[in-house]
Amino acid sequence: MGIVTRNGRLRSATPFGISLARIAPVLCAVGSSPLMAASTLFSPATLNETQTGMSDVILEACSERNPLLSVDFRDRCDAVVGAAVSALDSQNPSASFQPVENVLQIVSPEQILHQGTAATRVTAGQVALVDSTIGARLATLHAGLGLASLQTYRNGSLPDRAYAGLGNSFSTGGAAGDDSFSPLSVWIDGNYHFGDVDSTFDQKGFQFKNFGFTGGADYRFTDNFVAGLAFTYARVNANFDRSAGGTDSDAYTGSIYGSFYLTEGFHIDAIGSFGGIDYETTRNISYTLPGFETINTQAVANPGGSQYSFSIGGGYDYSIGGLTLAPYARTEYIGLDVDSYRERQGNGWGMRFDEQHVQSLISTVGSQISYAFGLPWGVVTPQLRGEWHHQFKDDKRTIGASFLGDPAAQQFAVVTQGPDRDYYTFGAEVSGVFSHGISAFLAYDLLLGYRDVESHKFTLGTRLEF
Repeated sequence: MGIVTRNGRLRSATPFGISLARIAPVLCAVGSSPLMAASTLFSPATLNETQTGMSDVILEACSERNPLLSVDFRDRCDAVVGAAVSALDSQNPSASFQPVENVLQIVSPEQILHQGTAATRVTAGQVALVDSTIGARLATLHAGLGLASLQTYRNGSLPDRAYAGLGNSFSTGGAAGDDSFSPLSVWIDGNYHFGDVDSTFDQKGFQFKNFGFTGGADYRFTDNFVAGLAFTYARVNANFDRSAGGTDSDAYTGSIYGSFYLTEGFHIDAIGSFGGIDYETTRNISYTLPGFETINTQAVANPGGSQYSFSIGGGYDYSIGGLTLAPYARTEYIGLDVDSYRERQGNGWGMRFDEQHVQSLISTVGSQISYAFGLPWGVVTPQLRGEWHHQFKDDKRTIGASFLGDPAAQQFAVVTQGPDRDYYTFGAEVSGVFSHGISAFLAYDLLLGYRDVESHKFTLGTRLEF
């Protein structure tokens, strides 16, 4: 007599020192179907696809009794299977199985899904954050501090209401005239982004707090063309539900961007970014199997990755005096590669993970409205914007995983849930331009309509013309 596993193989073994006579009635009761037999041992309706696949590997490893199994993994595996069989042999199997179900949920490594989720679904993954920051810089140029305002100022359509209060002080050297706008600008933005992703049946949720800065410089080569370079550092902290651990990451990204006005109102923007990411992952594994064992351990790792993006879009600025209405559209591609890696420690539950490839292709249609108020000490421009986003890629993914203590390296799949295809963002901003080429802004962005995700971002920045 042996244990029938989900792939239909029969293993002649006596796992965890429990008599096969106790298991035989269970297998016979469910008939000859291998799937039903394995499901009776390990697959209550409350286990998701990742947890069910992992439980199959545990059953397989225990039944094989491979002498090369690590001692820790064999002990963990035997305890889980032993508790499951004891539950089936009890008077109330459903209630008795709850501790086993809890262990499988705790051990399941769904924390690794955070890496892709942070990159594409909370609107502030490392490169997504860079592109949104640089995009805000370009929007500021369009809305009143750059190309459009240069044309407006030169055409004399706002001399009394906006820029007259600054007079000749627009020039860093004090000279007025057509060249009073300096072609070179240096800028820096700091941001703080926070929110949470709810736990679902398919994956563990987490709370995140991100902060970073972007510094850059751009140059107006002609009246209708500006281009620049930027560098971004981002620190991302995520804490998982049920005290399941966390992931921290440091990202360093370089970008090139530009804006070209085909006419006085119509412009095309482009951004390209590439960066490296250093992750620190911790899986907390703490549980008690009554009558078998208590485990309190951590599995840690330091994988690396890279992320890149390309964005191109266009818009039109309708200006009437100090009022500017700017509808726009863009397309953005984001790619994330996370290297394969092995965890350390884990007391038998440590795992190895295959490399990950995440792709996102998003279209955005939006509009921004702003109004420039001229004051004795500067020009203040409040802005509002709304955007609709559609995700074409970022499909449901599977990530291969296996236990370090299993010499056969039998894999199971860590499965992501699919994305929301449509969602929205809303933003509000106030910017100001002051004498001697100094300007600053404060912005707030809110994610709306994305299932199980809440996201808020604040950005504060300043710019200096030379």
